[in-house]
Amino acid sequence: MAEVLTYHTNTMLYRDLQIVNQRTFPVVCHYLRELDKLPEETKARVNILNYIQERTGLSRSSILNIISSLKTDKFINFARGGYMLQVFDLPE
Repeated sequence: MAEVLTYHTNTMLYRDLQIVNQRTFPVVCHYLRELDKLPEETKARVNILNYIQERTGLSRSSILNIISSLKTDKFINFARGGYMLQVFDLPE
């Protein structure tokens, strides 16, 4: 039981270190990379905006602004509705 709790605590700590006290852009890029690592059939069913909003406290408009600029600059591509994400090479 202790090993399971330790694993869970470490996972949550790692996640929090990735998003706490960072600007919006790196947080969104982090979750886009995370989403891109999922299996193709899972990515096809996951909405990008909902995925990021459920995991962060970021507003819908700030997430959409960043996603829109990344798509315009051809760093990502996705189907209408925010599904079927393709990540090419996100800036740091």
